[in-house]
Amino acid sequence: MRIVFFGSGNFAVPILKFLLENNEDVVAVVTQADKRAGRGLCLKPTAIKEFTLKSSIPADLYQPSSIKDPDFIGRIKKLSPDIFIVVSYGDLIGKDLLDIPAVMPLNIHSSLLPKYRGAAPINWAIINGDKETGITIFKMNSALDKGDIILQKRCSIEHDLDVCGLEQKLSGISIQALEQALFKIKSGNFPLYPQKGPGCYAPRLKKEDGFINWNCSAQEIYNRIRGLRPWPSAYTYLDFKIFKILSAEIDESDYPGAVSSEVIRLGKSGLIVKCGQHALRLNKVQLEGGKAMGIGDFLRGHNIKSGCKLGA
Repeated sequence: MRIVFFGSGNFAVPILKFLLENNEDVVAVVTQADKRAGRGLCLKPTAIKEFTLKSSIPADLYQPSSIKDPDFIGRIKKLSPDIFIVVSYGDLIGKDLLDIPAVMPLNIHSSLLPKYRGAAPINWAIINGDKETGITIFKMNSALDKGDIILQKRCSIEHDLDVCGLEQKLSGISIQALEQALFKIKSGNFPLYPQKGPGCYAPRLKKEDGFINWNCSAQEIYNRIRGLRPWPSAYTYLDFKIFKILSAEIDESDYPGAVSSEVIRLGKSGLIVKCGQHALRLNKVQLEGGKAMGIGDFLRGHNIKSGCKLGA
């Protein structure tokens, strides 16, 4: 089958690599245009573009400024693809494109649809404290992540797993799922199942999503720290500066008399902050304008006293 691959993020790289290693006929790779990033606002290519150039893939690389560009759509149509495989592309693909492949446009989504439709399913699964997630492979239509399902695979979310760890775990599962889906499609036996239930959305992350409400439980804040690493990171304020909490662990002591956001203890045990329920022991932090560092190194360079409050 002639495949056009759409992908941009890191999650898509192992899947494209799998297709190439299995000698699938990838006739084109489509990724988003380079974007300015970092302090110098230099143009940065997508992970898929970097992989494609390093691997010398014998397929055309497309970076349309708009996925709706008629010239781009015409070029894809001339390739006469049988199937699209779309993974972490980062933009909604319209009907004009979806109607092109002879067999179907296929999407690999990192949640158990209809739960967590949208841009950040891995993050929101961790933030919400889910114990399970998975991969859904479905036939695309013009609605966002609402197509009929070919297959799903489930996986557990361990209590200490962060975004990078879960992304790596799901990437391996997605390759297994894609291998099964392609076998079904090639054999002509691929029943489709409509999504059941109302579902929910996993919207694109914003910087404000990282703000810590210390009235929440330690477990809820710990989940937010895991789910927002590496970006935008969970943060509070210390001396009116953004104070990122990069790593922490739950302290199940109640500390009667302490109030939410209060620094309870300093010293060998680290920096412990009271939450709405229980407390958090901070392990790695970053103050605005400074470097990320372990809490011991941070405390040696900053005068923080027990009883002070974070968030202001």
